[in-house]
Amino acid sequence: MKRIIEALEMKLKTRAPADAVQSEDTFRIVLLGKTGVGKSASGNTILGKEVFRELSSFRSVTSVCQKESAEVRRRRVTVIDTPDCLIPNVPNEEIRKEIVKCITMAAPGPHVFLLVLTVGRFTQEEKEAVKMIQDLFGEESRRYTMVLFTRGDDLRKMSIEDYIKDSDHSLQNIISQCGNRYHVFNNRNPADQTQVTDLLEKIDSMVAVNGGSCYTNEMFQQVEKALQQDQERILKERKEEIEREKEELRAKYEVELEKLKKTMEKERQSLENERRQKEKEFQEREAQIKEETNKELKKEMSKRLKEQQEAFTEEMKKKVQTYKEQLQKDLHYQKENYEREKEKIRKHAEEKARRQAEEEFCAKLEIAVAKAREEGRKEDRKRAEKRAGKRTGRGQERGQGRGQRRGQERGQKRGQRRGQERGQKRGQGRGQERGQGRGQSRGQERGQSRGQRRGQGRGQSRG
Repeated sequence: MKRIIEALEMKLKTRAPADAVQSEDTFRIVLLGKTGVGKSASGNTILGKEVFRELSSFRSVTSVCQKESAEVRRRRVTVIDTPDCLIPNVPNEEIRKEIVKCITMAAPGPHVFLLVLTVGRFTQEEKEAVKMIQDLFGEESRRYTMVLFTRGDDLRKMSIEDYIKDSDHSLQNIISQCGNRYHVFNNRNPADQTQVTDLLEKIDSMVAVNGGSCYTNEMFQQVEKALQQDQERILKERKEEIEREKEELRAKYEVELEKLKKTMEKERQSLENERRQKEKEFQEREAQIKEETNKELKKEMSKRLKEQQEAFTEEMKKKVQTYKEQLQKDLHYQKENYEREKEKIRKHAEEKARRQAEEEFCAKLEIAVAKAREEGRKEDRKRAEKRAGKRTGRGQERGQGRGQRRGQERGQKRGQRRGQERGQKRGQGRGQERGQGRGQSRGQERGQSRGQRRGQGRGQSRG
């Protein structure tokens, strides 16, 4: 499934040979277009029954791909109606999912992509529609693309050819890119099946020009291979059920055959009784003729009897031949009917297995898309956490750097203050010690000089 989604992202560009797929039991049509152009109504017109829901407003009714089938002009026709999410240029997961669903339903490939446009309304998206189809389904898809105009009644007395001729260059360019293939529908008159017959004839001509096969590419073939494998598996699982249905049909056929044999036996007995009754009458007539004495009359009676006997014999031969032919015809009809019913059982089983395979494939797709979404969310969360972690690491580094710088600055300031304080204390202590020492020495010197002066003064006065 992951490989399929990855292949879709590569735009499904690989083209397969025209004879790569030979399964032409069903005529497959894919409807593409914007909301409100009449895709669902066109699907109903093609199939001749109301199977696709439609509204008159421009609100989308088809939100997912829808597949419906019917017998149309003695052929099996399948129509896949798509949501308008197939038209935008930038696909997302939901669009990819619906593309794969469309491919699943149309596998091994569609015979035609019908680009549905409405008369009188032409949007910018529709101007680029052919390129979008190529981007979604591959470059060669435009060779299998045809424009289908709806609301043909709005043309009134104008022909579709004149409408295209009088339209702007953008519409003419789309028609040209589609190989000048176009058709017009009046969905308000679905009873007019000639418009459907004409459309199918145009599609047949287009397919014949393209080599007589449906469109396919690598992606369609991958999906078809997966579906066939699942279909075979489902058929094996339902083998007992299918065999039981066949056995019931065989028993029913034998009962019908026995009834037919009894009916034909009654018819044979009736013919036999009629023959015996006539022979008895002829014998009685012969006895009467023998008793007749008139030779001429006897001869005439014998002649008439012989003619009657011959006529009856011829009549009985014809009746017996008719009886045998009717018996063979009835037996052949019974056998053909039995084979048809048996083929119906086979086809019904295959169609049922195919639908189941498609449903299982789409369910796997839903799971794969959900898983891809979850993985995407996980990856987004991891990236977010990684970015947040880097930011946190950078913040921590910045914080550590700032802390270190602040610590260094604070340490330097504290060291400076402590150094200054210590220096001041040391300076004060040394100053005090020096002051005290100087004071003491000066005091001693002063005391000595004073003592000497006093002693000299006293000595002189005594002398």
